[in-house]
Amino acid sequence: METVAFAFAVFLASFAVTLIFSPNLMLKLRLAKITGVDVHKKNRPELPEMGGLGILCGFIIGILLSAGLLFFTTPLNVLYLFAISLPIFLAAIIGIVDDIIDIRQGTKLLLPLVASIPLVFSAFGDTSIFLPYFGYVDFGLLYPFILVPIAFTAVTNLSNMFAGWNGFEAGHASIIFAAFSLVLLISPHTPANLLSLAIVASIFGASLAFLKFNWYPAKAFIGDVGTLMFGACIAVVVITAHLEFFGVILMLPFIVDFLMKARHRFPKTFGKLENGVLVCKSPKGLGQYLMCLSGGIHEKKLVLFFLALETVFAVSAIVFQTTESIVKATFTFIILLILLLALFKYTDIFVARKGKK
Repeated sequence: METVAFAFAVFLASFAVTLIFSPNLMLKLRLAKITGVDVHKKNRPELPEMGGLGILCGFIIGILLSAGLLFFTTPLNVLYLFAISLPIFLAAIIGIVDDIIDIRQGTKLLLPLVASIPLVFSAFGDTSIFLPYFGYVDFGLLYPFILVPIAFTAVTNLSNMFAGWNGFEAGHASIIFAAFSLVLLISPHTPANLLSLAIVASIFGASLAFLKFNWYPAKAFIGDVGTLMFGACIAVVVITAHLEFFGVILMLPFIVDFLMKARHRFPKTFGKLENGVLVCKSPKGLGQYLMCLSGGIHEKKLVLFFLALETVFAVSAIVFQTTESIVKATFTFIILLILLLALFKYTDIFVARKGKK
């Protein structure tokens, strides 16, 4: 079958379901008082908290459509698609429970280890990873039993921690999964890549559709059900399609944010609203560092900056994946980063308040 048509059909299905289902879901959540306060707005509005359920619904429809299309048009065993999707559903369940009863931070960090078990038993076969300057390194049984659960747990938690601003989570997911889509479409259409493409197209469509409701000013929060699911999808695709270094490049901003927060024992702070801008005098995360560096920044501009930065990493990752040259990828990153900083500087993103720099 035509791979592009397959991906586009799955993307459209998940996009449409999330777009249509989310408004009714948001109303139900508000009536059930499953809401959270948007602390970055002057009037501190209460918004539906588990909007990521709309993404989950779109994702489920995308997976079911993928299974049907693959079953009737390819010799692939679609049970494998359900097997690699199971950790994503388990991560979503963890997120739902956390959104409702607020699981302890330490427990929530470790629960993805349990969710990764189906992926551990799906990861046998090719146990090598491409490392720059070393080529392909075979890790043997360490790959499924050690590296897979650690990677799944790490990426799932990274996605959940670097969040908290309108449009931030759905925007990042849209950029990341767009990059995965492009790489998988231009790569050899192996069974692993086709199954990964089914995951990516399903979550990409749902993420992009939800951005309509999550963009500034947000009408709904994505919740842990959404952020944990995003991270789980990234981990599953990276492991299934063996895009390990590609995934590392895409997740670098998340890794830096994690290291900054780990140094301060993971504080729950997103910045303080003053005179319409977010400020932070003692940064403990990447977002707070930008607030401090700028002397105060509007929430929408902060999100736009990080989405543009993620796009820089995405383009650099694509260059690396298509050329296997860390030098070309680094050169691309430096050039694009300089252009990004120049663009935002001269469009006043670093201006704090009242024209003061």
